Amino acid sequence: MYLTFRDVRNLVEPSLSLAGLGRRYGIQDNEGKGTFPHSSNRCLWTLKTTCSLPPEDSPDWFNDLSGQKIPLTEIRQALEAFQRGGFSNRYDYLSHYLRLDVNTLNFGFWNIWSDWKSRGINLVVSRLFTISKVKKPLFTKK
Repeated sequence: MYLTFRDVRNLVEPSLSLAGLGRRYGIQDNEGKGTFPHSSNRCLWTLKTTCSLPPEDSPDWFNDLSGQKIPLTEIRQALEAFQRGGFSNRYDYLSHYLRLDVNTLNFGFWNIWSDWKSRGINLVVSRLFTISKVKKPLFTKK
């Protein structure tokens, strides 16, 4: 069997979100994937001068990638994290949010790698990292 590696996000099923990946491997909601109001932050000046997140009923809480409104539970979690973290502006909160994303990806990847290794799957680390194509040879040597 030959494997071609492309992108780390394709190591898991397409329906699994980043938050779901974190939960799968034991990351609690309050320490894993966060939420950020990307729609309301079009420039660095806005990020550095805005000292709070939008209110929970603001249309700024919209996921531009999925085209859906962010669930109220996630919005409230973000508002609580902003307040609890003592962030002075959205830029500082964005740094925190991105750190959570990267930590979740890293934690998830190493757990996947460990799981595959324990099952005898030889994951060859290359420049690009996910299975995008699996091909079984037509002829095998005996």
